[in-house]
Amino acid sequence: MTEATHAPGQDGSTRTMPIDPALARAFELVPTGILVVSLGGVVQWVNHAAADMLGRQATELVGARTADFAPDGQLDPTSPHLQELALGHRTRVSSGLRCRSPHGDALDVRAEISIIREASEHPSSLLVVLTEDVDGRVAGQALQRALSLQQATFDAAGDGFLVTDLDENAVTCNGQFMSMWKLDPLHITSWDRVLRMPRVLDQFRDANAFLDSLDQLLETPDAATFRMLELSDGRVFELHGTPRFIDGKTVGRVFAFRDISGRVRAEQALRQSQEQLVQAQKMEAVGRLAGGVAHDFNNLLTVISSYVHLIRVRRQNGPALEEALGEIEKASDGAAELTRQLLAFSRKQILEPKVLDLNALLTELSRMMRRLLGDDTDLEMNLGSDLGLIRADRNQLQQAVLNLVVNARDAMTTGGRLCVSTTNHLVVPGDKGVPVDAHRGPHVLLAVTDDGIGMDAATVARVFEPFFTTKEAGRGTGLGLATVYGMVRQSGGFVTVESVVGQGTTFVLGFPHVDAELDRISAAPDEHVKDGHETILLVEDSPDVRRLAQTILESRGYVVVTAGDPLDALRRFEADPRAIDLVLCDVMMPKMDGRRLVESMRRVWPDVKVLFMSGFTDTSTLPSVALSPRTDFIPKPFTPDRLARKIRSVLDGT
Repeated sequence: MTEATHAPGQDGSTRTMPIDPALARAFELVPTGILVVSLGGVVQWVNHAAADMLGRQATELVGARTADFAPDGQLDPTSPHLQELALGHRTRVSSGLRCRSPHGDALDVRAEISIIREASEHPSSLLVVLTEDVDGRVAGQALQRALSLQQATFDAAGDGFLVTDLDENAVTCNGQFMSMWKLDPLHITSWDRVLRMPRVLDQFRDANAFLDSLDQLLETPDAATFRMLELSDGRVFELHGTPRFIDGKTVGRVFAFRDISGRVRAEQALRQSQEQLVQAQKMEAVGRLAGGVAHDFNNLLTVISSYVHLIRVRRQNGPALEEALGEIEKASDGAAELTRQLLAFSRKQILEPKVLDLNALLTELSRMMRRLLGDDTDLEMNLGSDLGLIRADRNQLQQAVLNLVVNARDAMTTGGRLCVSTTNHLVVPGDKGVPVDAHRGPHVLLAVTDDGIGMDAATVARVFEPFFTTKEAGRGTGLGLATVYGMVRQSGGFVTVESVVGQGTTFVLGFPHVDAELDRISAAPDEHVKDGHETILLVEDSPDVRRLAQTILESRGYVVVTAGDPLDALRRFEADPRAIDLVLCDVMMPKMDGRRLVESMRRVWPDVKVLFMSGFTDTSTLPSVALSPRTDFIPKPFTPDRLARKIRSVLDGT
């Protein structure tokens, strides 16, 4: 017993208690009474079982003389049998002992007395074991069995356990802890702050982070903690740090370490497999997308190139020429529509969001929906009252609703009932039918329900994929639902679908509710567009498009200054910025995109007017500029009239 702790004496003084702290805590766990008595006959330490047995408080006994509670002299160190212990003639003395309580009651107990020796082998104190059993050896054996059972149970645990005091000094540990940290099987109390020892810290991948967490524990000793610990050899531990309490007071902490390396490796392997599966599915979807795009564009290009060839070869005039040009124009419009649908699916299209009343929009569409459905299908409109406003592109939303109506009509092969309903709803991500990535808060829901043939789970899982269709050839492109999905998601909403084979399908479109005033619907533009005289700086890296735009603008009376790249455009603009009435600028260009080019120009001349144009754009780069005053956007492809109308609108500020 090499360490000493201290306890208050009866007179309030502090006395030395030559007993190991871990052994002292173990003694407190057994029902046997144990005292440590100095060779001068003064009690130095006592456990609660001995105090209860003698009818006194532990604080009364520590510092008291043995004669105060055992007046027959059996615990007097000067007695002959105890002198034999001190001289080493005997190792233990067993004796009956009559003790007296403070009230004078007598208690006969059995005492097993032995000598505590320090490293010098000189006797220092008496160890007294009290028991009411007739044979004191039984009590000692019971104590030893209890301690052995406790340690065996401790060592059998699969987790590594370390028990410390408030200063992080080790009190005890189990064998698994020593094995985990590759420590020598020495007595744990010989280790000072074992978790900070170099042979432990050297095993961490980030030892400083672990030390920081230990320091935080010291600041809040009553808190329980959990951490993941990564070791440099690839092992991973879970750590639980739980406070230890005695009599309601925090006296230390129990650290439990669990080796979860196998579980972590399995989870990593599972994640890698899932990522590989997702990547394979993406590649499959990209393959279907590329095949669908190639098929449709090749059809359109065949029409365009063939009619151009016929015009050149036959030198057609009159009706034949007009017919050929009409087919070319129709094919070009089809290509533009296909591009728009692809951009809608990928959520890259340029929307013109307005604050809308969804009920009003559906009411306007109801006549067209009835015409699409036919006489054998009933249309039921259940529009919620006090419906909130939403922000969406009016034209795209109308097209999305009509796409859903057409799909529902095709699913009801013998007629039926289509229900279109709206309602306010408080969305909680992850709730039944709500995607986990949906925005939390009030939404406006639009549901389109049919009682058609329905879909199985495999079809539902693929229903929003581009070019996926269950319709026979010639009855669908496979882009309708993909564009619905892309438009709603780009508007900040979500789309869900539920379907049962033979019972029907419900599509739900959810849009975030907005607190804003309803936007006015602009009147149809005047068909006639007046010509201009202003100077326009045309910035376009494609020579073909640049020549076309220059021809269109000059035919309308404008003065056109052309630039084939942004740096050339910036030099021309800086030479005389006030001479430029409008900048017509492509968005995606090498060296510098259109957004950054316009920002540079407006640092020179803030009031310059701008019209952006693009066939494809990442919309996240556009709003800060394109939605600012004196700025607008026109998507490619455009017609000469549409370009002239936009140019005039920006110049006139309308």
